[in-house]
Amino acid sequence: MLTFKEKLSNYAKLLVKKGVNIQKGQILILTTSIEHKDFALDISREAYREGAKYVHINWQCDEAVRLRYEECEDSYLSFFPEFLVSMFETSDRENAAYLYVKSPDPDLLVGIDPIKISTSSKAAGTALKNHDDYVSASKATWCVAQIPSIKWATKVFPDIAEKEALEKLYDTIFKITKVDTNDPIKEWDKHLEILENRVKHLNNLHIKTMHYKSSTIDLTLTLPKDAIWQGGGENSQKEVYFVANIPTEEVFTVPLRESVNGTVKSTMPLNYRGSLIEDFSLTFEKGKVVSFSAKSGENILKSLLSIDKGSSYLGEVALVPYSSPINSCDIVFYSTLFDENASCHFALGSCYPTNIKNGDKLSDDELLSLGANVSISHEDFMVGSKDLKINVTTYSNESITIFENGEFTL
Repeated sequence: MLTFKEKLSNYAKLLVKKGVNIQKGQILILTTSIEHKDFALDISREAYREGAKYVHINWQCDEAVRLRYEECEDSYLSFFPEFLVSMFETSDRENAAYLYVKSPDPDLLVGIDPIKISTSSKAAGTALKNHDDYVSASKATWCVAQIPSIKWATKVFPDIAEKEALEKLYDTIFKITKVDTNDPIKEWDKHLEILENRVKHLNNLHIKTMHYKSSTIDLTLTLPKDAIWQGGGENSQKEVYFVANIPTEEVFTVPLRESVNGTVKSTMPLNYRGSLIEDFSLTFEKGKVVSFSAKSGENILKSLLSIDKGSSYLGEVALVPYSSPINSCDIVFYSTLFDENASCHFALGSCYPTNIKNGDKLSDDELLSLGANVSISHEDFMVGSKDLKINVTTYSNESITIFENGEFTL
């Protein structure tokens, strides 16, 4: 049995070697919390051993984030520093890889005015749009992962002591990410092969329309003729293979922006920038959310939907079997990274350009002309359930059930 230290070391190796797949002579930009200094050092050590020429740690602090909302003048929340924009855009030009390892705090911004959150989010999204477009088009290798904290652990396991909750969350994440095995890289290679075979099958179907039906959803949408399903790992534009999410269980693509019609109720809470939106429903007409409600966080949801013109349209549809190892844990993680890989989901906001043929080479206007959605936001929300059924029609006029009772039928 591996020790805690050995599992943590495996985790660092996995993120560096399989996540961003750092190359010799490359820069790594690691964004993480000051709370996780030791793990940041583990990652840095592994990156240097793999040949990185420089590791820059972009330290963050949740308390400082909340402090700004509490104490800063409202008029300044629309400000985003140019020196940070310059840092990321310069790193892009220097072929940096980007690794984000944070610990979500679902209650971080409880009580903060949603307008403040929306203003700040819009400022950051607008300022960093060139960088975000660069990353989402896979011009860089990048990976998002998470690491436990007391605040996150006690939110997930509120009925046990802090130390026990933290240990339980670590054990759960170690298992999900396969770093509790002797050879996590080998285990991930097998897992990625399964996802990539599923992607090939879906792309070979050439799906045109999808009809989602369950006790919580009745919704139809159309895919562009040149839509591309993705899942598992992918190649950057420099032909470096990387895995953008660890863990990952999804296969995903892009819907036609104005094709979505119907209603959907979320099946898990959405942690949006430190605020929870729970038990919410959306109604779509011609692609746009025309009405919504939420048991809690409705004002937060309203601000999310109004960030820009594209934030009330879908940019991604993703399929995850109900039997996903993450869902089988029977845990609500209050973290989009983990919860989205436990459930079929959609994303409000921007598409991934790589989900449409040659999309990574197209401008925003060109993507819009092809029916893809463009926005400075991209927020996943979960819609999967045990009774979900998805019927599709293909561009060759075949009718196929690809999902039944929450599982792939392929």
